[in-house]
Amino acid sequence: MNAGPNAAFVMFGVEKIDNSASSKPFAFDPTKLYVQQATQEFVDPSLSICADIFGPFAAIPTSAAGGFDMKFSPSAQTALVVQTVNADGAVEANNTSYMLRYNSAATDPPVLFVKSDAPPLRPNSVPVTEPNGLLRRFAAACRAN
Repeated sequence: MNAGPNAAFVMFGVEKIDNSASSKPFAFDPTKLYVQQATQEFVDPSLSICADIFGPFAAIPTSAAGGFDMKFSPSAQTALVVQTVNADGAVEANNTSYMLRYNSAATDPPVLFVKSDAPPLRPNSVPVTEPNGLLRRFAAACRAN
């Protein structure tokens, strides 16, 4: 599995969708998740990491009923590819803090993400020697209200 030159996989775990402050259902679509770089880098469920690594724990579209807090255990996993200056993107990605965002439609409620596991991984926790390795673990709570 390789993200390519000057790129890295960034993994995210969605821990919960808090829709308790709204009376309307929230239709969560993981393909609307992105990080902002020079361009918006969107989650791509067709990446091999989603099927090969996350398997049944990969994030899928779901609806959170109004007035409810939907928790995922384990967290709903997803990933995207970010562009890097460093040819070995894993090294750069491991030292970069990525903020997850949601590309809302005009009819969607506001979406707020809360980082709960943002620090970089310790060296040796994931092999950095493999080019374009998988080096970022990020968990978020998504609040729609």
